[in-house]
Amino acid sequence: MVSYELLLSSGRKIEIDIDELAPTTLETLADPENQTFKKDHLPAWSRLEFNKCSNCTLKSSQNSHCPAAVSLKDIIGQFSQIPSTETTRMRVKIAAKVIEKSVDIQTALRVVFGLKMSLSGCPILGQFKMLGKLHLPFADMEETVLRTISMMVINRLREQRGESIEFKLSELEAFYRDVGTVNKDFLKRIRAVVEEDSNLNALVILNSFSQYAGFCVRDLVDKIK
Repeated sequence: MVSYELLLSSGRKIEIDIDELAPTTLETLADPENQTFKKDHLPAWSRLEFNKCSNCTLKSSQNSHCPAAVSLKDIIGQFSQIPSTETTRMRVKIAAKVIEKSVDIQTALRVVFGLKMSLSGCPILGQFKMLGKLHLPFADMEETVLRTISMMVINRLREQRGESIEFKLSELEAFYRDVGTVNKDFLKRIRAVVEEDSNLNALVILNSFSQYAGFCVRDLVDKIK
């Protein structure tokens, strides 16, 4: 279980819980009786074909809604009228660990969006889901790239059942390009529903983060040799 507590400068407190992770799939567990996940209660902007990401591999014949959009619909609603520059004291509880930091709303949302979208079932962002079990909310660029490399190597080992593997940094660069495309295209969805810029800016930061990571992968690896 990952819990976020945001104490805004206005005195308002917002709590966000991310459901327990299944031990094998690492997908978030959703109560099948929860009305939140019933199709007739989902907003129009969450439909798969609504500003669908240009590199999405899902088919509307099998998936009526975008999993990332469904995972964020309640959070986007909560923050749709909060300015991105409002400050908050963010407290993150991960099992027995607690991490606190004062940030602006757009940075706090970037942290929440990143985890929620990776666990949503999105076939591209889902490649990050292994990192969800070892969530590091305020990771810097170097930590993020190194964790992603480790994740991809482990995934490759699992696929090949422990046999020798070959991993090229060009694969990581290509992966971050795909992630950047998803983040950029996802902006088109939420522009249709937000009134303030906190949600938009959170995705802009995610997109910038993925783009910069893709550009500097080789420099970061050389730096730690």
